[in-house]
Amino acid sequence: IKTVEKRDGKTYTTKSKNTYKKGRLVKSVETYPSGSKFTSTYSYYSNGQVKKQTFKGEWGEDSYSYDKKGRTTQYTSDSSYSKSVMKYEYKGKNNYAEKATEIITYKEDNRTETNKYTYKRKFDKNKNLTEEITYINGEESFKSVYSGYKKFKVTYDDSKK
Repeated sequence: IKTVEKRDGKTYTTKSKNTYKKGRLVKSVETYPSGSKFTSTYSYYSNGQVKKQTFKGEWGEDSYSYDKKGRTTQYTSDSSYSKSVMKYEYKGKNNYAEKATEIITYKEDNRTETNKYTYKRKFDKNKNLTEEITYINGEESFKSVYSGYKKFKVTYDDSKK
């Protein structure tokens, strides 16, 4: 895939190369006009659910791991400055993490920092998330409020298979 953008009298070209296995995207490499590259890789469970996504660029590497239900189990961010690993815990069939533990290792002096995350959530009568408060090490860190949910119907046309 080649994307050409013309702006201010100059032409900028970005190239993307996608690799598929069994109809699933497993690797994407984007090359930007500056010459820098950004690589994304994907692995899957046999049920088709994404198992792991990895994103690598000049700044470092981020990866997300998921369980077979599609819930994030771990997020890792690795840069020249630090490495952070966040592990999520769930209760039962709940799709929202009950808690998370983050361990940050600073590369300059190998010092580590551990943060414990907990969440308090409110839902409306249709089980839509309306409020989420995130606590870090027992102290309220931030609050998100959600509204404007709309119900819509999704249909699939299987006749084209």
